[in-house]
Amino acid sequence: MNPQNRIDKSSWKVIIPDVVKRRDQSVGHGFCNGHPVGSAHAMGGKEVAVWWPGNTPVLITSAKYKEARITYARGNAIAGVWSTGKGSKEGAIVWSFDKSGLMKDTDLHDPSRYTGSAAMATTGGVHVGSGDPKAKGKRWQDIKTVGLVWRDEANAVELPAPATVDVSVNGTDGESHVGAIDGGIAVVWRGEKSQPIELGPKDAASQALAVHDQEQVGVVWRKGEPHAALWKGTATSLVDLTPRGFAAARAQDCAQGFQTGLVKKRERLSSGFENLESRAVLWNGSNAYFDLQDLLPNPWNASSADHIEISDDMLRICGTAYQVVTTGSGKEAYPSLAGSTIVVWECKLRG
Repeated sequence: MNPQNRIDKSSWKVIIPDVVKRRDQSVGHGFCNGHPVGSAHAMGGKEVAVWWPGNTPVLITSAKYKEARITYARGNAIAGVWSTGKGSKEGAIVWSFDKSGLMKDTDLHDPSRYTGSAAMATTGGVHVGSGDPKAKGKRWQDIKTVGLVWRDEANAVELPAPATVDVSVNGTDGESHVGAIDGGIAVVWRGEKSQPIELGPKDAASQALAVHDQEQVGVVWRKGEPHAALWKGTATSLVDLTPRGFAAARAQDCAQGFQTGLVKKRERLSSGFENLESRAVLWNGSNAYFDLQDLLPNPWNASSADHIEISDDMLRICGTAYQVVTTGSGKEAYPSLAGSTIVVWECKLRG
C-alpha cells in the first residue's frame, strides 16, 4: 500500500506536553520508550534535558557531570553530550534503562583518544557521533574530526574516511550510518568497515541526517537554498522533496516510506534575516506533502517535524512548535522567537 494511503486522516491528534517548571520554552528531540524527549529552558537561560512520561516533565541528569544536553532519542535510548561547565570539556553520553527499569547514563567519551566527542544518534544499542582525536606534534588546524560508532557502550570504532577531511555522523539504523565528509558531501556507510558512499551531487553541498528502512534523508543546497533530499543508497537515487511554492526545505527523519521535516517560502527574508516561519511537514517519497502546521493551535505559527516513530498501527512525530513575531516589513523585517514548545503529532495507520 502506498504510504500516503495508509494514513487515517480523520485520526490526527496534536499533543503539547506540560510546561517544565521555571522553563517555559522547550524543543523536541525524539521518543524514548514511547515518551517524548527534548530540552527546556527559560528565555535566555540554561538548557536542561527532559523527557515526558505520561506527558509530565521529568529532568534527565548525569550522575557524573554538571551539565548534559540531548541530541537525539529513539527506541529505548537517548544520545547526547556532557559538559563540565564553564571553559568546558565535552564528551559523548547515552542514557538507557537497566534491568530494573531505571534510567542510567553511560559516559562514551574516551579521554585517552579524543579531546572531545559527541553522540548524535542512537538505534538498537548502536550510537554514532564524532570525536576530535588527540594528536601530539600536529597543528590544531591539521587535526580532523572523525566519525565514531559505539555498539552497546563498547569502545568507539572510527568510520573509514580520507584522513584529510572532517567527518560528521548524524544518523544510524543500527547497521548503516549517515552524515557528511569534507564539510558538505552527504555519505552513507554500510557498516563500520565500509568506505563512505557519496550521496550528494557533485555540484552542490549536502548533508545526510537520518537513515531507516533502506532510505536516507537530509539536505542538498541549491542556489543558496536548502532542499529536502531523499536517497536510497546511491547518488543517482536522489529525490528532491521540496514542494512547489517553497524555496527551502529540510528532511530530518524517515521510517517505513515516510519522511518528516520542514518547508519555508524562502530561507532568508529580504532584510537578510533568517525566515523563522517554517512549517512542519510529512512526505511519502515525493514532493507531495501533508502540512502538520495546519493542525497546531494558536499562538504557534511555525513548526518543525524532527523525528518519526511507527509502532503497529500508530504513526507519531516529535517536533517543535514556535511563536514567531516579526516587526517591520520588507527590508526592515526583523523576526524573533516569542516562544517554543515540544509537540507530538500522531495518527492511526491502515493495514
